[in-house]
Amino acid sequence: MNISPSHPGTTSEAGLHQKPEVCKPPGAAASRRSLTPTRTAEGDSPRLPRREQSSAAAPSPDSPPVWRPDALPTLPDDVLDQIFSYLALSTYGQCALVCHRWRANLPGIRLRLAQWLRKNPLPPQLAPDQGAAGYVSRTRPWLIQHRHPDLPVLECQHQELLRLQAQHRLSSPTPASRHQEKVARLMLSGLIRYCMERQQIPAGQLRLKPVNIPFGAPQCIHLQTHTLEYVRECSFSSCSRWLAVHVQLAAGTTFTRTVPSSLRLYGWKDDTWQEQFLSLPGSDSPVVKSTFAGHALDTLISAHHHAVLAWRRVADTGHWKAEVLYEIAPSHAVCRLVCMRNGDLISLIQKRGDRQAMTMQTSCWRADLSRWEQLPAQHYKTAPKSFTWQWEPALVALLFITPDWQAPVYKDVILLWGKGLDATNPASWSPQLYPLEPDSAPFIRIQLSPRGPHLLGLTRDHSLCLWQLDTHNRILIRRLEIPWCP
Repeated sequence: MNISPSHPGTTSEAGLHQKPEVCKPPGAAASRRSLTPTRTAEGDSPRLPRREQSSAAAPSPDSPPVWRPDALPTLPDDVLDQIFSYLALSTYGQCALVCHRWRANLPGIRLRLAQWLRKNPLPPQLAPDQGAAGYVSRTRPWLIQHRHPDLPVLECQHQELLRLQAQHRLSSPTPASRHQEKVARLMLSGLIRYCMERQQIPAGQLRLKPVNIPFGAPQCIHLQTHTLEYVRECSFSSCSRWLAVHVQLAAGTTFTRTVPSSLRLYGWKDDTWQEQFLSLPGSDSPVVKSTFAGHALDTLISAHHHAVLAWRRVADTGHWKAEVLYEIAPSHAVCRLVCMRNGDLISLIQKRGDRQAMTMQTSCWRADLSRWEQLPAQHYKTAPKSFTWQWEPALVALLFITPDWQAPVYKDVILLWGKGLDATNPASWSPQLYPLEPDSAPFIRIQLSPRGPHLLGLTRDHSLCLWQLDTHNRILIRRLEIPWCP
């Protein structure tokens, strides 16, 4: 079967498995086939392999069949096909380890999917497993509506991912089980990408319809009554189910950024956006920054004038409760808020009216305790000129510029802050300084690649410099320098 997208106007009925009976309820195959031992014409004893006839005792004709693990390699091909049809694609690698015959009889779905993913690479700004986050809330209802033929394959893979996640919640996960969960998540995301691409081509084009967001008086974080509202910022969660909006209120038609903003949270349900109820501890406080957590779908991090809060949704409700991660002095404010894929949180805090000094606060997510643990704050006398981060692996890069008054040059320093920089303790955050050569044209901006060990720098004279980080992100190796051409 050719796995490439179908020609417009045509849709394959079989899908990835080339047969509609994929992922049928258990028992469908058993009703047509029995694994009882084959009996002889006389019916007095089962026919056993020759090497066992001399030592095995003949069971009674009325005794139930006994399952033998050594019979797995001798199962008929059609029985193997039925077994594989009930399994998720991410488990095919384990099935290949049973024996050479099982490996040879595995369906070629996973190989064809891998070939399609290589021909259609993921954009660098997206995470490889990001599609799995929004499967239940957004992708599955859309595929059900369009009656996608490969939906049973997706459902089977999704159930395998849920099984592994439930297993990790009940017991401490091992490195092998974590790898299985990662493979299951990646496989589900790959299947979603293929199914969405395959569905778009027969449809010709997607029809988008506007959906109004119910902007009314704030329900929970209430500042004061105003007549006009302005959306200052908005962000989606990784699953696209939640939408956080910063609403700026004004008494008249004048819009100024000095007016404080309130936080609104909306959830997608029944083809519309529904406002959520935020239970703020203590007094109301305007919102400064917000971001969704990378490790949990139903977690929102917000920075206010008095503290940084973590919002978590109460199960099966529209209510969100907040807990205080750490408090902020009234004279300071959060200027950057970044949440890594592993749940760790980075906050840059500056004193109001003072752009010189800066404090970086790191909050580590403890999965075993289901809470954040605060690391000692890092204080810097000079604020960084540029700040960039990498979602996974957790890595932050800061650019500091120090002018040398004895010579007309600048001493630039790049600070790497992340996990894995210290070989003796790779699970902890640690710094790594990289001083650059003094130059008359200082760097004004740096940018980490979304994925991959690369760092790009831009100088004041518009020259570019590309570095490559080593395997532990500890050493910057200058690889390429592109001068500016007028």
